[in-house]
Amino acid sequence: MTIPPLPDDAKTPEELFAQVDHYIDQVHEIIDRRDFLELRGLDDFVEYLCGRIVTMNEDEAKKYAPQLNALWEDMNELQARLEGARDTVRDDIDKLNKQAAATKAYKKKET
Repeated sequence: MTIPPLPDDAKTPEELFAQVDHYIDQVHEIIDRRDFLELRGLDDFVEYLCGRIVTMNEDEAKKYAPQLNALWEDMNELQARLEGARDTVRDDIDKLNKQAAATKAYKKKET
């Protein structure tokens, strides 16, 4: 899975929230499956969303505050899960390296 393409400016805030929610759900599924996740383009996507948010007038900001706060919490949770997945992969690699080193040392002893 890759980052969704940048939405066009004609999308309503509701459509943007739905797109982001869908993307976050997909990332959680990928983490659960321990599949590969392509993050290229995420910076541009987040920058676009932040740009849309800062252009909201005060009434819009008030109207969408609950959704923005929920999105903030979802993104923090996603960040924590991604960091956890990264740490799990790092631990798995470390274990495999130790196992390979032990196997190599054992084979040297046998000969």
